[in-house]
Amino acid sequence: MTIRYQCDTRCGRCYAQDHMPDWSILDGCFPSRIRPSDIDGAVEINGRVLFLEWKGRDAPLTRGQERMFLTMTRDAPTQQVLVVFGEKGRPERAILFYRGTRAYRPRATLDWLRWYCSEWARRAQGTRQPETTAHGKWKWPGFAR
Repeated sequence: MTIRYQCDTRCGRCYAQDHMPDWSILDGCFPSRIRPSDIDGAVEINGRVLFLEWKGRDAPLTRGQERMFLTMTRDAPTQQVLVVFGEKGRPERAILFYRGTRAYRPRATLDWLRWYCSEWARRAQGTRQPETTAHGKWKWPGFAR
């Protein structure tokens, strides 16, 4: 994992260097070239978890991350991972991982992201019953497989 962070050279301090873990200390502990991954955010409500990952506009979602997100959600149906692509604070597109599948949102906005997170929270709180498919899976409006 590479963390891209602009250090503040005026004060001689760097948050990334001072506070973020350097997982290279575990090199060689896992098979192949596997390294620990981070998640940008997580919310838990009533045993349901929404993991949030933000990627730059053209940043890739690695095969390892994709595999991890599919596995995380396949083995735990109460977990979802929402990957948002775009510049800071300006979502442009998204991928939702849930129940071992992925769905794509080719266009996303900040209003949509706020709606999605609010809708997820309402469903997790049980204040809104989710629509389901014939297979009992939640429907998430605006995503295509």
